[in-house]
This record gives sequence, C-alpha cells and structure tokens, in this order.
Amino acid sequence: MFLAKFRNVRILLLITAGAISLALWFHERDTTLTYDALVIFAIVLFNGILGYFQESRAERSVAALRAMAAADASVVRDGQPKRVPAAELVPARMIAGRKGSRSLSGTAPPSVLMMNSARQYVAILPNS
Repeated sequence: MFLAKFRNVRILLLITAGAISLALWFHERDTTLTYDALVIFAIVLFNGILGYFQESRAERSVAALRAMAAADASVVRDGQPKRVPAAELVPARMIAGRKGSRSLSGTAPPSVLMMNSARQYVAILPNS
C-alpha cells in the first residue's frame, strides 16, 4: 500500500528528475553533494509517507462510520425483544419499530412490506 503512493505519473516524473540529477552529479562531480536530487527524493518520500498515513486514517474513519450505520432491527425471539443485524432477519417474520426509532437504521431491505399501525410501524418480510 505504501509503494502504491509512488505509482502516480507526477511522482514518477519527480523520481526520474531526481535520478537524472543524481546521475549527472556522479558523472561530473563538480560539487560536493547534489542537493537537487536529495531535495527531490526527500519531497517524494515525505509525500508518500504523508499520503500513506492519511489514507490509513481515512480507512479507519470509514470503517467506524460503517459500524455506526449498520442496519439492525427489533425482533421478538423466544418471547424476548432483541436487536439483531438486518442481515439475520428471517423471511416471513415480523419486525417492529417505533416512529423515529433507528430500526433498520431508517432503511429497509427491498423485500420488506411496511405497514402502519397506530403506535408502531410493523414490517413483514414476505416469502419469496
């Protein structure tokens, strides 16, 4: 993942410019050190490190947002109300949620029929 940061055309162009500067310095050796090549390589390396850390932080943030937005539902199993992930819903069973609740996180799978009653919303998953 870190090396992928160096596959950009502009970065490859900078690496090539640094390599040419370094090659010319080796050939001519008119100065004690080639500062051009060192600065170019330092900037490219810094850009790669910074991009890597930013991308890893962004991936962690997206994973946290997905975990917070995971769809779940209120169900009754063995006579007890429980919260389960929406992926575990069984066809032809009823799920319930009150108005304004986060049941199914505000969304329902396409196979859910929503029915409105006086105090709660009931969703029935029909047999397919």
